[in-house]
Amino acid sequence: MAAYPCMIKSASGALLCVLTFCPAYADDGYHPYYLTTRDAISQTNIPPALENGRPVYEAPASVPVQPAAWEEPVAPPAAIAAPVAAAPAADPAPVPAEETSGVDLGTRGGFQLGVEASNYHYQEHTDSADHQFMRQNGIKAGLVASATETFSYGMFLSGEFRFAYSKNSYFSDPTGRIDRDADDYLGEGRLLFGKDFVVSGEYVPAYDFTPYTGLGLRDLFNNSNGVVVNNSAGYRRNSEYLYLPVGLTQRFPVSNDARLSVNAEYDQLLQGMQSSYSNDATFNEPNVINNQRHGFGLRGSIMYEGKNWSFGPFGEYWNINASDYSIYNGSDCAPYYCALSEPHNQTWEYGAELRYRFK
Repeated sequence: MAAYPCMIKSASGALLCVLTFCPAYADDGYHPYYLTTRDAISQTNIPPALENGRPVYEAPASVPVQPAAWEEPVAPPAAIAAPVAAAPAADPAPVPAEETSGVDLGTRGGFQLGVEASNYHYQEHTDSADHQFMRQNGIKAGLVASATETFSYGMFLSGEFRFAYSKNSYFSDPTGRIDRDADDYLGEGRLLFGKDFVVSGEYVPAYDFTPYTGLGLRDLFNNSNGVVVNNSAGYRRNSEYLYLPVGLTQRFPVSNDARLSVNAEYDQLLQGMQSSYSNDATFNEPNVINNQRHGFGLRGSIMYEGKNWSFGPFGEYWNINASDYSIYNGSDCAPYYCALSEPHNQTWEYGAELRYRFK
C-alpha cells in the first residue's frame, strides 16, 4: 500500500489540515484513513475528491472549523512593517598618506650636480684656556656632485664629492692682519650606504627616516705662501681628515610632487694629518707632519626637494684636539731638538646650495 500526504477542506473551501498519513484509494472499497487536526474528527468513509491528483476530503458542515494556527495571518513585526529610514552615507575609507601625497619619500637614484656658497671660519687655540691664537675667514663658492644607486628593500649606495674655494682673511695676535690674500681649497669625498624606512598609516602622515654610515675623506689646503704680515711670512698648510659619518635623514611630503628633507650627521675622526711646509717661511726649516687622533664633526641640512630641483641651507662644524708632537732639528733649535704640535682648532661653515638631479 502506497502512502502519500493528503489535505482536507471545509465546506467553505478553507484548508483545514495536512494529513500525516493516508492510505491509497483501492478499487474494491474505501479504506479507513486517519486525520490529524485540532478538532475531533473520527474515522469516516467519505469518498475523496481529487484535486490536482491528490485526495481532498470535505468535512461535514456540522463540524466547526477553525483555521490552523499556521493559516492565521500574522501581522509583520513593527520593526519590519515600519518604513526603514535611509542609513546615512558612510564616510569614505581613509586612504594611506603615501597615496594622497603622490611624492616618493625614499632615497632617489641618479646623478646630482649643484652649486653652493658658504661663510667659512677657522680658528686655533694655543693653551689649556683655549685663548685664540689665529683665525681665518672667507666666503666660499663651490660645486657638489653625487651618484646614487638604489636596491631592493630600500637599500642604497651613494658617492658624494664637494669642492669649494675662497680667498681668506688672516688675523693673528703676534703678527697682525691681512685681508683676502690666502687661497683656501676644500675638497671632500664620501662613500655612504643606508636603508630607507617609509612609515605611513591611515591616520598618520607618511614620512621616511633613513639611517646611513660610510667613510669620508676631507682635505683642506691653505696656501699662504708669499703672504707677509708685519715681516712674518706665511706658508702652505694641508689638513686631511679620515672620518666615519653616522647620520639620519628624514623626509616629509609637502605637496604632490615635493618633499622636505632634514638631515643630521655626526662625524667621528679616525685619523688626521697636518702637514706644515715651514720651509716656505724660514730657510732651512724642515717641513713638519703632525698626527691628529682626537676630534669630531657635526653637520646638517634642510632641503626642499622637487622632482628634479632641490635647494636649502646647510651647516658644518669641526672640533679637532691638539695633535701629537713632531720632533725635528731646525736652525732655531740648535743645538737642541724642537717639538712642534698643531694646536686645538675649530671650523664653522654655513651656507646654502642648489642641486639638479639627472634621472
